[in-house]
Amino acid sequence: MKKNNVTIIGHSEIYESRVAELTDSFVENELSGCTDDISKQFTQLLYYLHDGLKELKELPGTDDISSLDRLFDNYVRLCCKCCVLPTIEGFSMLTGIHKATFYDWNNRDYRRSDPAYSDSVKRWREICREHLIHSLTNDERTSVNKIFIAKAAYGMREDSIPQIEEASKAEKTLLDIPVFNGELEDKNGV
Repeated sequence: MKKNNVTIIGHSEIYESRVAELTDSFVENELSGCTDDISKQFTQLLYYLHDGLKELKELPGTDDISSLDRLFDNYVRLCCKCCVLPTIEGFSMLTGIHKATFYDWNNRDYRRSDPAYSDSVKRWREICREHLIHSLTNDERTSVNKIFIAKAAYGMREDSIPQIEEASKAEKTLLDIPVFNGELEDKNGV
């Protein structure tokens, strides 16, 4: 993973976002510059970003959905760069906002008067879902864990042809009909 700086003006690095700058700081300070295992250290990176943004007073709160939207977009880019699937749970670690709050916003159980919250969380979930689908369809090996997450978290299911459990009614009926031996009996016994 290369550094996140956009350009160098004079001797100054310019970053696209504070998340990119703090990610480079994490790689240098916590991983000694080695990015080989960054996906394994991703949770630690999220907490590092949370602490850094909080210390810089740039961590948006629950009252600023526009800033949370921008932070989510940076989070998704970071996930892509680190080969990690974005999730609402991961974003929750980054923001320090409990994931249940996001699900409440999604269901309009909280902040009912402002649809921007519900719309944002729905968009975030859809982005996470799309990344999962992309991963499932483009990875050489399909992970059982990803399939489980697709079903449990996003309600996806496998469509299949319904199996007929019993023999067809026609087959059962033919077997149940008595064999005709050529003699007809009259109802009067004649």
